[in-house]
Amino acid sequence: MKIRCIANTGDTLPENYLDPRVGYTKELKFPLTIGKEYAVYALYRWQGQVWYYIWGVVKSS
Repeated sequence: MKIRCIANTGDTLPENYLDPRVGYTKELKFPLTIGKEYAVYALYRWQGQVWYYIWGVVKSS
């Protein structure tokens, strides 16, 4: 399955996804490119939340 990135910041996450104890805050910036498609390797459902496990290549300068 493929998904397309529509947002890459924590401020777009539902409130129940945020957890500052593990770093999920509104200020978080995910290393994803808006508009890019990513392959989904797994889905995880936990407490009414769905997490997509993807593989993205992060390039360093």
